[in-house]
Amino acid sequence: MYYYPVFSGITDRAEEGKLNLMARSIIEKRMLGQGFDGMYTGGSYIWSDFELTFNRRNWISLRIDIYTEQADESYYWTTEALNYNLKEKKNIRLRDVVGDQAGRDYINNKVKAFFEESRTYYAVSLEDFYKNSNPDFYLSDTGIYILVPVNMNTETTERVVEIFIPFEKFNTNVEYIYKIPEQNME
Repeated sequence: MYYYPVFSGITDRAEEGKLNLMARSIIEKRMLGQGFDGMYTGGSYIWSDFELTFNRRNWISLRIDIYTEQADESYYWTTEALNYNLKEKKNIRLRDVVGDQAGRDYINNKVKAFFEESRTYYAVSLEDFYKNSNPDFYLSDTGIYILVPVNMNTETTERVVEIFIPFEKFNTNVEYIYKIPEQNME
């Protein structure tokens, strides 16, 4: 079964509706793209799960996992994310999070190192990854998870691999969002 994330309690009701529509469209796009019109279609099941991974000072990050089980009982899952700045009413791009060129260089080096590691036999090529000018990612309280698509010709069940990069490893624009002023600490 699949569910849609529902945001509530956002002061601006129009933004709340917009976020709910954006989150629902991510799930529906993936499902309808695979020919699903509900939970069960043609011998296959599809369901979703989601987690609000970051919610600080008007920045939110929602991780959406979508699982598919085929008629032969094989399955796979993929992960997508919704990153949004409530104050500025716009999607957050990776360049909004990374503070400077040194931070971008650090992330690029981590991504390149990932592709050189042994487990990347099932990831897309580095060139294919960089064709997307805004890689998919989500934020956590401690860092960024870069989502790397998997080569669909492999037999792995994962359709996305995550590269974790801790905030403290580079200069980030998240600092003003991440750090809690002392007077608010208990």
